[in-house]
Amino acid sequence: MEPKTITSSWGAVKAVISASSAFRSQGTNVGNSNGGWTTFSKADRADLKISFEGLESENYYVTVPCPFVWFKLFLFGADGAQTSHIELFANNKGNIFCNKGGSKNWHGGQRTDFSLAQVCASGSSSVQIRIEKDAQHVAIYSGEDQLYRKAFGAGDGDCGVASARVTTQVWDNAAQLFLGLERSLRSLESPSAKKKTSI
Repeated sequence: MEPKTITSSWGAVKAVISASSAFRSQGTNVGNSNGGWTTFSKADRADLKISFEGLESENYYVTVPCPFVWFKLFLFGADGAQTSHIELFANNKGNIFCNKGGSKNWHGGQRTDFSLAQVCASGSSSVQIRIEKDAQHVAIYSGEDQLYRKAFGAGDGDCGVASARVTTQVWDNAAQLFLGLERSLRSLESPSAKKKTSI
């Protein structure tokens, strides 16, 4: 199957939904969208070829159910090799992996564990997180609040490499999350307010 290009109504970033057989065999979500959002879960991993050409930074929006659900974004460069991952495994904990970084003693790179402010507030049914990345840094936001920031240096390997593909992983069997790409800082409309469609 040829990859399908979709351009959302809310931004200029192009997302090409990959129909790679390798990820399809693992249950990759290659067709579901929700008004610019891609749904993903443990059984249905998202696998998107992406381009942020001409933009100052990469922005990934993830809508996560509360209580908080453990998820990970894997980022790949134009050569197809994994450059990094960003993982939030608790309401206030996560890690960033930089391929070829540091002492290279964790899967050929370096993992940095971090703590951050509580993501899911008491009584919230879901929360929208924005992950911003460029050649110099990665930062995690909830609304306008910056929860975490890491500046990249000489020891951070491939973390600053531009991303050409993103895939997902979730550990909760029942949870459904949403992934969106957007060029500006404004929030996307909540995916729960949009009608689900297939492409």
